Formats: sequence, structure tokens, C-alpha cells
Amino acid sequence: MERKDGILIDWLSITSKTMFPEDMMKLIGITSGWQLRGRGVRGYGDSYYNNSIQIHFGGTQDNVWLEMSGQGCRTFESDSIHKDYNVIFDALMNNLNTMRITRLDIAFDDFSGLLDIDRICDDTRPRNHKYKAKTDYAQVIESTNGMSCDIGSPKSLLLVRIYDKLAERLSKMRGAEDREKVRESIPHWVRCELQLRDERALEFVRYLRGKDPITGAPEPMDLGQAYCGVLANYLDYGYEVPARDNPNKMVWHRFPYWKKFLKEVGAISLYRKPGKGYNLERMVNFVQNNAGNAIDAAISIFGPSKFFDIISSRQISQSPKYLELIKQYGTYEERVETDMAIDFLENSAPETEEEKENRHPFYKVFARREWVVWGGVRHLMCRECGQVMPEKAFVDVSIHSNFARCYKCDNKKSP
Repeated sequence: MERKDGILIDWLSITSKTMFPEDMMKLIGITSGWQLRGRGVRGYGDSYYNNSIQIHFGGTQDNVWLEMSGQGCRTFESDSIHKDYNVIFDALMNNLNTMRITRLDIAFDDFSGLLDIDRICDDTRPRNHKYKAKTDYAQVIESTNGMSCDIGSPKSLLLVRIYDKLAERLSKMRGAEDREKVRESIPHWVRCELQLRDERALEFVRYLRGKDPITGAPEPMDLGQAYCGVLANYLDYGYEVPARDNPNKMVWHRFPYWKKFLKEVGAISLYRKPGKGYNLERMVNFVQNNAGNAIDAAISIFGPSKFFDIISSRQISQSPKYLELIKQYGTYEERVETDMAIDFLENSAPETEEEKENRHPFYKVFARREWVVWGGVRHLMCRECGQVMPEKAFVDVSIHSNFARCYKCDNKKSP
């Protein structure tokens, strides 16, 4: 399916001094599926988690912090009762004494080829652009995730980030066949992202809700208009030349590609609500209504055991959309493994000296749902040899389990 250019909200962070975590859940329209993590960050004592949406509370902080990452925004767009960011924004605007927006990311996804990331980087290095900020800070980064450039200081209230989203997506995929399928379906994907903090984020929300005191906009702006207006005001790619009639006066010329980009973006009146893409509900619906009869007949003829053998020996490679679901929800075996480990530790009788001697001293550390992070690096335990190593040493890493198979054990199994 051909992807169309579009704008989306890709990060939202809000705090409230009067709300409880349950109030935040009601505000975003998701009141079920939350997990209490038992730990907090940045001075918060604890947090609730639901598919990349986090609500931090307690500890030394005097507020509740709602944090929705990019995937969290997709969860909101799919699972919320109202699926409407304006519900959140209106609550913010009506309670500015007790609520505060701390971060808002707006991203434009270019699938049609409006932006050439190599050209953008080539123009960023020699500063062939104007940026309205206190410091003319810019950097170009080349890594295994592809080319990217940041215009604006990382600590500033407004940062523009332009990067090769396709290269970033491909770098996270292991299989060559899967990467090739993605390349065939998405030949070009560059993202231009506005990262807004504090006052700048609030100004943007004012544009969206038609409550900007400076411009006095009588009506709310749509996301495309607000995005284009802010981007054009802060960042412009081009060059200066002396005026024809006055050599002492410099005239700015905008590059044609940037002019076309701003025009196309400004013409987008509605932002894209991509949801979670291919989600679990759609997969279950397909299994029940499209393949259900065939599956039922096959199990009736061959029995469950033979049926699973048929599925496991199929010649076609797994689709990226199903691999993404497995990554998101984890496998049944992983959940059973983790649950059994936790249940064993919680309900078993006190260990004998022999059991203590035979069990890995760090087993209790890894037999839990939370990640084990030391020195800023996630560590896992090999389910076969018991070695504890950084994440990069394992071949089948999952976000849902602290146990995996290391490369050394994987090589032993290879024929």
C-alpha cells in the first residue's frame, strides 16, 4: 500500500499538580490495561505503563507526569475512547495554573521525495540556512541509523530534526529479506520533526486551539498550518547575495526545494492519525473471519500437533507487520517463562543449600518483568548457559523477557 505524506503528533508530555494517575487515565480515555511498574524515574516514586504510555507519580515530585512517546501516541490514537488530542489540549488550556506541557513533537513524514536527506545535510554543514535562535547551533550525524541533522541546541526550547526515517527503521531489522520487503514498499521516508518544550510547546497548542494572544487567530489552526507556520518562521534553507541596486544590502534567496516543501506542507489541512498500523485486534479479526474456516478444517483433519508442524515448516518468511506485533506483545513462551520464574520465587519453599549453590546468583535479579540496566546498558541472562552479558551479545532479544540465547550458544546449535 502506497504511503502518503502526512503530519502527526509524535511525543506529548504533560504534568498536573492536582490530578491523580487515575485522572490522567480518564483524560486520555484509556482506563484499562495499565501495569504498575514498581519503580520511578527523575524523582518519581512509581509509574503506570500501557503500551509506551507512562504516568509517573509519587516520590519527591509534587505532580503527576503523563509521557507519551511516539509509539505511545499511536497507542492513544488506537485505544483511547475519544482519540482526540484536543480533549487533552483543552484541559491544559483551562488549567494553566496547575497543568504544564513540557514537550510536544510534531513530525512530517515525507514519502513522496520532497526532501533529499543528503542535500539537507550538505546545506546544514556550511550553514546554508537561517535559524531564529539565540545560538546558531547545528550538527550533522552519520551513523548506522542513517543521516540526520539537528538544527538548534539540544537544550533549546525548539529543535528541528531532519533524518532518514527509512534507514533508521531498516537498521533495527535483522533479516535481509524483511529489509528488502520494506525497501520495496517504502522506497523513500524522510522525517522533519519539530521538538517543542515548555513555552514553545504551549504556544503551539495555543495556535491549534485558536487561543494565541499575539496573533489573535479567530479560529483554531489545523496541525499542518501550525507546523508550517512555525517551521517557516524558525528555519529557512537558502543563501544571501548582494542586492542588484545596492551591493551593501544582502538579499536572502530560499532554495527551491525548501520553498516547495513548505508549500506542500502548508497545503495539508488534516494531520494523519496512523494508529498502531497493523494492530492485534486486526490480526485476530483476520484469523477469525478470513482464515478461521481453513484453520478449523486443518486442525480437524490433522489434529493440533500436526497443524503446528505444518505452520512451523512453511516456506514463506514472516511478514514485518507480524514481527512488529510479536515484538510489541512478546511471545507466549516468553510470558510463560517469566511468569514461571516469578511464581517460583514468590511461592516456592525456602531454598536448600544445594539449590542455592546450583542456582545462578543473579537469577532473582533477572526473574522479573522490569529490564535489568547497569551503567546505562541493558543486560540479559542466557537461558542456556546462564551467562550475564550486555544486550548486544544475544541473538533473540525481547523487550518482554530478561532471558535470551547468547550468540555463543546459538552458534553451537547451528548445523
